[in-house]
Amino acid sequence: MKILRKIIGKTLLDRERSDNIRQTCKVDSINEWVLSEWNEHISRMDEGRIVRSARDKSPLGRRRKDGYHAGGDGDTTVTKAVLITMSVAGAYIVLVIGLMIWCRYRRRSRKLPIADGKLENGDLEHQELKANENGTGPGPSKTAMNGVETHKEGQKSDGADTCNSQGSNQSKKSKTSYDKLALSRTLLKDLTLIGRGEFGDILIAKVSHSSVTLIHSEKRTSGTSNKTDKSSEKPSDEKAQEDKELHCLVKVLSQTKDESTLMEFKREIDMFTKLSHENITKLFGLCREQEPHYMIMEHTDWGDLKKFLVATKTGTPPPLTTVQCVGIIHQLCRGMDHLANNRMVHKDLAARNCLVTSSLVVKVGIPKLSRDPYSQEYCKHVNQVIPLRWLPYEAVYEDEYSTKSDVYAFGVFVGEVFSQGELPHPKINDNTFLTKLKEKKLEWKSHESTPEDLQKIQAVNKF
Repeated sequence: MKILRKIIGKTLLDRERSDNIRQTCKVDSINEWVLSEWNEHISRMDEGRIVRSARDKSPLGRRRKDGYHAGGDGDTTVTKAVLITMSVAGAYIVLVIGLMIWCRYRRRSRKLPIADGKLENGDLEHQELKANENGTGPGPSKTAMNGVETHKEGQKSDGADTCNSQGSNQSKKSKTSYDKLALSRTLLKDLTLIGRGEFGDILIAKVSHSSVTLIHSEKRTSGTSNKTDKSSEKPSDEKAQEDKELHCLVKVLSQTKDESTLMEFKREIDMFTKLSHENITKLFGLCREQEPHYMIMEHTDWGDLKKFLVATKTGTPPPLTTVQCVGIIHQLCRGMDHLANNRMVHKDLAARNCLVTSSLVVKVGIPKLSRDPYSQEYCKHVNQVIPLRWLPYEAVYEDEYSTKSDVYAFGVFVGEVFSQGELPHPKINDNTFLTKLKEKKLEWKSHESTPEDLQKIQAVNKF
């Protein structure tokens, strides 16, 4: 019995031990599972913290943290952004339209400016050229005796409405210096087309000496008290002089849309109104009673000097002697000296823009036949038609004109006189000329027939 009890007790002890071992294994497995789950849970929490911290650092996260929601507040912000953008675009459009209207008004207000009167410093005050104050309508066209059709007297350009709109204001003011130069176009006779310039057609005509003398006498006596005439009768030689017809050059203003052209037209009028010299052409008058406007300049019986110099190559007229060439240069020098002393710049000094009489009297003029027949002597550069071969570097590339540029052109003119009107640097084209001028590699040489003393002057001036 004792042995049986020992066996049973040992068996039960073994079972208890095996149960304890089993329970211990189960606990260990459970602990391992719990530990793995716990570790996984902690890793997930760590990942969540990292994501949340990164999200909180972003602008959107900060907005959400501060109470921002993608609902109604987001729609309101987008709507505000769209409204602001549309408001800015609308303001920009209004600004552009306003600038366009202002520029159009300013351009019209500056069309055909004139001098309203002299200020205290002697300068001329700018205004617009008056249109037809009488309000005449379109009239019939006229044809010259030689068959060349002239401009219609009643034809109005694009700037006519602008001028007429200010006619009432202009008529209330006193007569300007331009009104004193008014000349009726009915006094012009034998109109003949000779070419085209930057303003429009250029014609030659004849006008009576009495009408021109009357205009200039009124100009000289303006502002002075009236004096009694010593005698009402005039000598017979003065009457014959008044009946004499003068040659005149008619510059037609038909390019009224270009503001720079209008300003250049006015500049020429002002220049020849102020100047008075025997070697400078005179301004006879202005035809402004209707469109197109005319500038009436003095002309000569032999025309421009360029044509005369080229004609001397054929022997009719005979070639000029050295003394005659120097005399022509001296006359032109006197005229340009008078122009420079009045602080004016010619900008286009050349033989083609000088006039010569049958007695070899030379006058500085400005016909500017840039389109016909002297188009080959002009070049289009930077949207401008310029006399390239008569201009220095600063005038071509910097648009800087001064007395120095006129002196440069005068040096080229001297070469024209002694070469009988030959084109400067005739062997190179305009592009090559521009390149050499830009690189300052252009070489000027005096003509072989130039006197030695004059060559020394040109050499000193590095021409």
